Amino acid sequence: MRPSPQPSAQDLLRDLAPQVLGAVIRRFRDFAASEDAVQEALIAAATQWPRDGPPEKPRAWLIQVASRRVADHVRAETARRNREAIVVSLVPPEEQLARGKIDVELQGMKLRGGFTLVRTGTPSADRSDKERWLLIKQRDEYADPSWNIESSRLARSVLTGRSLKEIESGHRKSNVRSGARLRLRRSGSR
Repeated sequence: MRPSPQPSAQDLLRDLAPQVLGAVIRRFRDFAASEDAVQEALIAAATQWPRDGPPEKPRAWLIQVASRRVADHVRAETARRNREAIVVSLVPPEEQLARGKIDVELQGMKLRGGFTLVRTGTPSADRSDKERWLLIKQRDEYADPSWNIESSRLARSVLTGRSLKEIESGHRKSNVRSGARLRLRRSGSR
């Protein structure tokens, strides 16, 4: 009886890649970062294993390398955000307000992550005496990539139920919902 030939490194990597990806996704709960890290681990294995031979436990080796890559990515991203926060904090709030652009980091229950508040115009006599500001969500780990501004569910105000055109024209509905009723409705009771 002839011993079965050892699978090539390429075949072994092809077979292990989905298993490793699943393990890393389960651990870190971030598909994109896990996928990138597994690809980097596969590249490392493809260059190292033909030269040195595959390790005793190739699946464990790949999971460990990929996990370290994800951890390195998370550390680098955290350091980048911290550096950006330091730079933003170096600009005094009064100066940010004067230039009409304020960068903030929110850690609330509903709003999390980086936001930029931008002055969109100066007060006009025909509209109101108030300045107009726009709150913009920055792209970070809290941003929802599936969010679409053109979605039909965003065409009405959550608080008042008015359409964007009604809000713009100043039209007021008599059946404006209160914030308290809205909170109760969301919690499932009425």
